[in-house]
Amino acid sequence: SLVRLLTNGEQRFDADGALALSGKPKPELLRDLLAHPFVRQIPPKSADRDTFGEALARRLMAENAGSSPEDLVATAAAFTADSICVALESLPSPYGKIDRLIVSGGGIYNEAVMRRLRERAMLDGVTQARLLLVDDEDNLRSMLEAALRPSGFDVPPVADGRRAIDAVPT
Repeated sequence: SLVRLLTNGEQRFDADGALALSGKPKPELLRDLLAHPFVRQIPPKSADRDTFGEALARRLMAENAGSSPEDLVATAAAFTADSICVALESLPSPYGKIDRLIVSGGGIYNEAVMRRLRERAMLDGVTQARLLLVDDEDNLRSMLEAALRPSGFDVPPVADGRRAIDAVPT
């Protein structure tokens, strides 16, 4: 919703994280976003458009009218990654040491989110993030693999869900 509102409907999302990468997260705004009650809920959990949708985007724009669109989008991208890291930190101890993240959804195409997640979620002894890329379009898979490798991701691409299950080490 934020990108759509900031671009007056010209863009529905931040393609490749380009807007976020051209801005800087606003620390105070990021801190306020991370104080949202949902962020501190113990996983498993799932947010929907009603939780972090258009109403929040409009409020952020109104309360930060002097901020550039790029900085607002950079803050939203940082919030996405940082809220995942807060969830990882809050996992109960029976889960032990986390050495693997499986990331899915449209956010995997946003380099700003993925770069920050990679930087913030690296845990003891983990030196490279492994991202399983699943898409049935060969050209898209190749393009995404080429875009993600320079950011330090090990990106084994697979064409479908069944192959993805087989590709995840147990």
